[in-house]
Amino acid sequence: MLSTGNQVVDICRSNDMHFVYCFFFLNENQVIVKVGESTRPYERLRLINQGCPFPVQEAVFSHIGSLKQARKFESRVKESLKHFNIRGEWYGMKASDSEEFKKAIREAYVLFSGMPLRWSKIDLMERLYPNAGKKRQATSGAKLGRPRKFPTKELTARERVLKM
Repeated sequence: MLSTGNQVVDICRSNDMHFVYCFFFLNENQVIVKVGESTRPYERLRLINQGCPFPVQEAVFSHIGSLKQARKFESRVKESLKHFNIRGEWYGMKASDSEEFKKAIREAYVLFSGMPLRWSKIDLMERLYPNAGKKRQATSGAKLGRPRKFPTKELTARERVLKM
């Protein structure tokens, strides 16, 4: 977010801030990957993590540019990964096939841009559980099991008389 006077502008909503992401999940001996395009990969990660029955093991994204470029790259990735496709943007493979999967994505990017692909890795603990460390610190000195004492209200003269 960028603040300009009284106006707050979401810089990820500009026309050249589109990303392609890969979220990796582990299900027994199978690696499941969600590949997609988004202007907000961190928010997308949070939403996917809430709705998926498997926890995210790794998450990466790469800035692509405009929506048109991101969709073009995403379609090239999907074409090169079609033999791994489970449904839509979801891909599945044995763990031993993960290098072939990564190679297919890198090659699709080189064909798309002529440059090597650079992924940014997402810190899952920070993005999915931002308050995890803070909660532990806040309760570490607390005495559990004791009732809290709340401040008592000062009684007015009239209430004191009525209480007698």
